[in-house]
Amino acid sequence: MMDFTAWAKQHGYKAILGEWAGGANQLCYSAITDLLTYIDRNSDVIVGWTWWGGGPWWGNYIFGLDPKSGQDAPQMQYLTPHVCQ
Repeated sequence: MMDFTAWAKQHGYKAILGEWAGGANQLCYSAITDLLTYIDRNSDVIVGWTWWGGGPWWGNYIFGLDPKSGQDAPQMQYLTPHVCQ
């Protein structure tokens, strides 16, 4: 990611990170936070991102973000601070 970001900066490109995800566990929460912090710090190049796997048809999918019984997916607490509101 760092090499790509440097390359994009050098050439004046903008980028979107598409289709990434992390499971509902401490290792993934840390990775989610690290990645989004990096993206925030490089928002001059990385202008957006999308999460992989959404929608009720996924069922109990490890990367799903759909609310269950009115409760947000655990990953949402790590994503929300990095979303433009």
